[in-house]
Amino acid sequence: MPQIAVVGGQSSGKSSVLENIVGKDFLPRGSGIVTRRPLILQLIYDDTVTNDYGVFLHQQGRKYYDFDEIRDEIEAETIRETGTGICVSERPIILKVFSPNVINLTLIDLPGITRVPVGDQPKDIEVIIRRMVLKFIRQPNCIIMAVTAANTDLANSDAIQMAREVDPEGLRTVGVITKLDLMDQGTDAYEILTNKLIPLRLGYVGVINRGQKDIETRKDMQMQWRDEDRFMRAHYASIAEVNGTRYLREKLNGLLLQHIKMCLPNIITKVNEFKAEKLKDLEAMSVGLSTLSQMQVAFFEGLSQFTSQFALLLDGDGSDAMKEVEGGGRIRYIFHKVFREKMEELEYVSEVPEEEILNDIANQQGVSGGLFTPDQSFINLSKKGILTFYPYCEECVKLVEDELCWDEKKIELPIFTSCPLFKKRLQDCVEGVIHTQAQKTIDLVRQLLSMELNFINIHHPDFIGTHIEKVRVEATAEVRKALLTKKAKQTPSYDLPVCENWLDKRNKFHKYQRRYAQIQNRILCTYAHNNAINDPESEPHSFSLEGAAARIIEKNVSAGEFVFEIEADGRVLQFRTNQEAVAENWVNWVIACSNEKRYQDTLKQFIQTEEPDEDAERVLNDPVALEKKVSIEIVKRILSSYYGIVKAKLVDEIPKAIMYMLINKVKEGINATVIQELFNDASVVEMLAEDPAITKKREETQQAVVYLDEAIDKINYMQASGDLERED
Repeated sequence: MPQIAVVGGQSSGKSSVLENIVGKDFLPRGSGIVTRRPLILQLIYDDTVTNDYGVFLHQQGRKYYDFDEIRDEIEAETIRETGTGICVSERPIILKVFSPNVINLTLIDLPGITRVPVGDQPKDIEVIIRRMVLKFIRQPNCIIMAVTAANTDLANSDAIQMAREVDPEGLRTVGVITKLDLMDQGTDAYEILTNKLIPLRLGYVGVINRGQKDIETRKDMQMQWRDEDRFMRAHYASIAEVNGTRYLREKLNGLLLQHIKMCLPNIITKVNEFKAEKLKDLEAMSVGLSTLSQMQVAFFEGLSQFTSQFALLLDGDGSDAMKEVEGGGRIRYIFHKVFREKMEELEYVSEVPEEEILNDIANQQGVSGGLFTPDQSFINLSKKGILTFYPYCEECVKLVEDELCWDEKKIELPIFTSCPLFKKRLQDCVEGVIHTQAQKTIDLVRQLLSMELNFINIHHPDFIGTHIEKVRVEATAEVRKALLTKKAKQTPSYDLPVCENWLDKRNKFHKYQRRYAQIQNRILCTYAHNNAINDPESEPHSFSLEGAAARIIEKNVSAGEFVFEIEADGRVLQFRTNQEAVAENWVNWVIACSNEKRYQDTLKQFIQTEEPDEDAERVLNDPVALEKKVSIEIVKRILSSYYGIVKAKLVDEIPKAIMYMLINKVKEGINATVIQELFNDASVVEMLAEDPAITKKREETQQAVVYLDEAIDKINYMQASGDLERED
């Protein structure tokens, strides 16, 4: 609604003007910044009132008949908000005054403008107050009452200057000139009061405030107004009728009504919008439940809505408006990204010391020894390898459990707003179901791993151990080749890969796929598997690095993402890794391989010449020592084969176990568990009884709708009758 904001510098007399308008002493007085919070003063004409009284918004229900107490409460409320210092606050104090001696007005008393900090005032006190004042007077619906003392230069008036910032044409600014009785002898304010000096569309009104002696002796306002009239007739006879406090009150009332008329279309829109907001709030709060049967129905409806939303989160609802991956999408990510990658990174065989393998073989052969590698050594070492899967499989269960708990806490239902205890009990119950099933899932996962531990299936069709003679031949050849290489004084073969890693390769759809990449003989190859050389279905892609270029194009240290680009064979390839050193290593090797000479020079630094290995020659000439080396190689090869088989099996089975025992069982078990634990008369009444704060808020909102309907009716009546000059 349109309001009148009172603006003026310190000691301009604006507080006295307000008191003259009200006809009461009620504003705090003192030196410095006295008004430290905006005071919204609503004057309400009521001819049924015998004793004038005021009501504060923050103390609804209490009527103040003593205006000295009103002053004390303004000071106390200011201190409650800003403390006892010199701080100011934009939060207003709202005071309504009911009296048969006032006219309907809404005035806002703002802090006086100050330029120089005094005492403990902050250095930017002027900026703080100006910002607060501008926030109010900038509103188009605001009439600015600019108060200036007559014994100061109007051109330098703080109030006029600030008003012109937001109302440069003076269309909604009315000037009030105080202290006419304190002007120097021989001077007057005719030019100002007749709107000739600094014209304003709404003009100027001169007033006489009470002096300090009048205030101390509590001079009656009616007597003050009579004295003011005599002064005006004596000194400003030709314009006395359009000056003085009583004329100012009438003028402000008229201006306010005219402004309301002008702003009426916008006011109607705002009132309707506000009413729509309140009705929406009421709809969200729903209707309070009063009977047990209503509460029971609400219980089952709430439970049904909860389980439906929970299922949609997990199964997907076809919505693409999510801000983040959650629910079923997040769980799928855990299965196929987090869990799979951690399992693929596990390397057990390469970490088993050769001495441990030899000791196990020796223990199984006993005193008599043996010609062949005993099966039990392989079984023992396989079981140790299977044990390495336990923490990763159980961690996958825990991650899914946490996601389910996170998802169920995000579900919001209309009934949760009015019955927060129902929300808490329901969520606690569902969380209990999730924890129970998670423990059962861990037990199931442990059973799956125990099955693998209790039976090492050496007849698995993919196990290379079923062709042990072929393994022995390949192992013997590999051991002999390695020993012969060490025996000769030569540089290791340049045929070995100089760079190889698992990387994320960007495809033509701008998505990343996991690929095994390596540089060998100045050729870049990418594979779907790291054993791609022996995998005919791997479909490698190779690119010559002659004339190639490479550079790092993206570094995101916080996210652990480093992207590098390779230009080779007329193609532009992009790869992503989580280690900056890996990205830099790849860029350096691609540049080194871009021409033969640079490649050879880099290779000589990379590969150091080895001295002849005398131990290698001894092993080659000692059948027993050679057999030990071959046995170790055989065990490593068959261990690696079986470890890979179990790993692939678990990567497939663990998500299935979690789906069966955790996710599906939770979805199936929520209804039964919640009903069993929560559905009884006492619990239902306790949970579905509405929060008293919600009840109070609904009542207040309903009352606000009533007031808004009354306002709409009154506005419609005023529009229909064309009578906007009424004061009621």
